[in-house]
Amino acid sequence: MNKEQFKIEGMNCSHCVMAVEKSLKQIAGLHVKRVSVGSALVEFDDIPDLRKQAAEVLQKAGYELLP
Repeated sequence: MNKEQFKIEGMNCSHCVMAVEKSLKQIAGLHVKRVSVGSALVEFDDIPDLRKQAAEVLQKAGYELLP
């Protein structure tokens, strides 16, 4: 299983943490391990276009996945 630490812009409170976690859980095969203000630690097997999918769900929630 692969791990990645996402850096996320636009988070500043516990509500943001919950919104980001809920958004990322929409991606099939992605396991959210920890979300804190500004980042999320995730685990996954092989997910094509993972960063693209994550960027899209986060954008819909009002956040930006940083490179």
